[in-house]
Amino acid sequence: MIPKWLVTLPLLLPLGAGAQAITYDFTGYVTSGGPTGATVTGTYTFNYAEANPSQSTGTVGSSNWSSNSFGGPAEMEWSSTPPSGFVFSSTAEVDGIRYATSAFSSYGGGSVIDGWKSGAPSSFAASEIVATSASTFNGSFFNYVAVPGSTPYTSSGLPVFSSRDHNLGAFYTGSSSRELRYTITSLTPAPEVDSGSAAGGLTLLLSGLALVTSGRRSAAHERKRLPD
Repeated sequence: MIPKWLVTLPLLLPLGAGAQAITYDFTGYVTSGGPTGATVTGTYTFNYAEANPSQSTGTVGSSNWSSNSFGGPAEMEWSSTPPSGFVFSSTAEVDGIRYATSAFSSYGGGSVIDGWKSGAPSSFAASEIVATSASTFNGSFFNYVAVPGSTPYTSSGLPVFSSRDHNLGAFYTGSSSRELRYTITSLTPAPEVDSGSAAGGLTLLLSGLALVTSGRRSAAHERKRLPD
């Protein structure tokens, strides 16, 4: 009989090349709302497949664009229905404090990514907000303001980091008055799991399982042949 854990194992394999979400790792240091100077680490995830076309403007990566997805009772000016997912989401950890974008409640919320380079200075910003009640919110954001002559994002709408830029990040729980702000000092694409290696590992695992199963069957067969 196939173990139950083996049936669910393929669900744990990484998404293929068609996956839309792209994650970046960042580091920084606290400037306000927490232990000043403490190191912050975390991730930013961009997923343009979750953008609502009717709420968005411009072309991603162009001179002026905005990819939005908002809805729910807390965002009635956009839509009465909470979004299905996030255009932007984040995690952060600093001095034992942990933050992660939470799932939408019935109150809704949303997320947005903006790019601007048709004027000076160019900027790239993203934020997410989740309403936890009619009057309380969790959320996070970052904002890059580039030095003159540079653009803080690619034609695909992904960040181009430079320590010379003004790089601000923040997260809050309950309300924006409980906001922890930090300066971002590095931003790099998160390492990807090699799907080929994962598939190869699964093949070896299945081969090993087959050998074990075969061995058990042979042993059982031999036991049946032994006289009482």
